[in-house]
Amino acid sequence: MGIWYGYEALRQIHEDRIQWAERERLALQARRSIRRREGDGRLTTRASGRGPVRWPPSLLRFVELVNTGRYWHAHEALEEAWRVNKSDFYHGLIIYASAYVHAQRGNPRGVVLQMAKVPRYLSPYPAAYLGLDVAAILRDVQQTRQLVQQAGMPEGEALRAVIRWPSLVLDPARCSGEEPELTTA
Repeated sequence: MGIWYGYEALRQIHEDRIQWAERERLALQARRSIRRREGDGRLTTRASGRGPVRWPPSLLRFVELVNTGRYWHAHEALEEAWRVNKSDFYHGLIIYASAYVHAQRGNPRGVVLQMAKVPRYLSPYPAAYLGLDVAAILRDVQQTRQLVQQAGMPEGEALRAVIRWPSLVLDPARCSGEEPELTTA
C-alpha cells in the first residue's frame, strides 16, 4: 500500500507542476501583450483606434495573480483599489477570486456561495468591460457552480480535480476608455 501511495503522491506532484506551468505560460502570454511603461510606471497597451489604455496597476496585478493560481493574493491586490473607488466591478472580481480560494482549500460550499454572489456585481456591466470578457467570466461562474453541484459537492482533492481554473486576459479592444476605474487606483 505504501508504494501505491508514493506513486499517487508523485503523480499528483507531476500534475500540479503541469498545471502551474500552464498558468505561468498564460501569464507570460498576457504580459507579452503589454507594449511599454509610461513615465508613471503604469503599463500600457495600444487600443485599436484609440490612445493607449492605462491599466490600473491593481487590475494588472489581479490578472497576473489569477493567471498564476494565486487567488488569495489576487483578491488582496484588488481590495485596496475597491475600498478607494467602491467599484462594484472590482467587488465582483474580488468575490470571483475568493471562490477559487475556497476551491483551493477544498470547500465546495464556499465555491458555490461565492460564485452565486458574483453575478449580482458583474451582470450590470457590459459583456466587455475594463479590458475583460465579463460575459466569459459570468459563464465560468455559472459553469463552475453547476460542475461542483453536479459532482455532488466534493471536498478536498476531489473538488480541486473538477474545477476548471480560470485564465484572464486584458484586451484593449474590450475597454471603452470611459471606465471610471481607469481614473482611480
